[in-house]
Amino acid sequence: MTLFTQVERRALWVLVGLLAAGLAGRQLRRALAARTLEPDPANQAAFEAGVRAYRATGIDEPIEVIDLNVASAAELQQLSGVGPVLAKKIIDYRRKNGYFPTVEELLNVDGVGPKRLERWKSVLMVRPETVYPDTAILTEPGT
Repeated sequence: MTLFTQVERRALWVLVGLLAAGLAGRQLRRALAARTLEPDPANQAAFEAGVRAYRATGIDEPIEVIDLNVASAAELQQLSGVGPVLAKKIIDYRRKNGYFPTVEELLNVDGVGPKRLERWKSVLMVRPETVYPDTAILTEPGT
């Protein structure tokens, strides 16, 4: 006794093939998107500074560069002047409006002004792969 008829097996193989083709297309779009997205020079400089970046408070303790689009509240609180409330505002803004395309977009968060942002620029960055994690936004309209 067979589980599926011959027609059902063919239909399943067609579906498996379509799924595989769709996954391959998605990987290709991601690979092409990663090749065409150029990092913001200011963010790239911050990333390369890496462990050489220091807290704006003057503490001689190196901290890693923080990617604004994936940072947790605890990571954001490493920044000078960021407490639980401001960290929550930043995360809420990110959830509501989507990923930050640039570090300067942080100025749209209530409680972040130009002076604060200037202090944080050496330790904040936005990597292109975090701005466009889902390739659906990179596809042409109507495709």
